[in-house]
Amino acid sequence: MNRRTIITITTLAGILLLSALVIELMWGLSVTRGFHNIPVGEMYLIGGPEQELHLSIDCPPGRLPFTKVRVPVEDVALKVDSSLSESIVMSSNDKFIWGNRWPWLKRLTLTVKNEKQQEGFETLFKPEKLLQLRKDYRKEIILGISTYGLLISEGRIMPD
Repeated sequence: MNRRTIITITTLAGILLLSALVIELMWGLSVTRGFHNIPVGEMYLIGGPEQELHLSIDCPPGRLPFTKVRVPVEDVALKVDSSLSESIVMSSNDKFIWGNRWPWLKRLTLTVKNEKQQEGFETLFKPEKLLQLRKDYRKEIILGISTYGLLISEGRIMPD
């Protein structure tokens, strides 16, 4: 190979690598400074018998560069703040959030307005409860969650 061919191949490879990096940064990785006290819209418990369960939470449009977030259930912390104006808000200190359509968080804090809500979410997030849900559903689970941590299916609160 002559020198000109090597330079051309190297230049094309560099341009291709740079393009892939730009595409990944634009559509695969959101860089944030974290977010605090964003109101929670709809919440869903999603997963399956062979997959870990995670929360999918809708955010109000315009407050964040995305409208949904996903986080593994094990990485959700709870706290109570009775001075909240909303019934539930979420906060995260993640600097890098993967994904554009459904960004993935490493950690999330749900702040609820009262102790009863906290108890409901703590009950829902117990390992034995999550294990039972995986056993009960043979296919992927998509269940809604109320503001008190109760599971909702087809608009109805599910019994424990």
